[in-house]
Amino acid sequence: MFEQCQSLDFERVHGEWLHHLPEQPGLALDVGAGSGRDAMALAERGWQVMAIEHAGKG
Repeated sequence: MFEQCQSLDFERVHGEWLHHLPEQPGLALDVGAGSGRDAMALAERGWQVMAIEHAGKG
């Protein structure tokens, strides 16, 4: 599943709503960040991102 998700790029996964992002980057919270792909893509666009992923047991 990880490899399948990672094979899709950020724009392909989220392209339908990206035009709603403000031109001026701000703060973003990525809950359930997984590998951090989406958080990294936003950070590369100038956003300050906090990414949270629960990786513990139960």
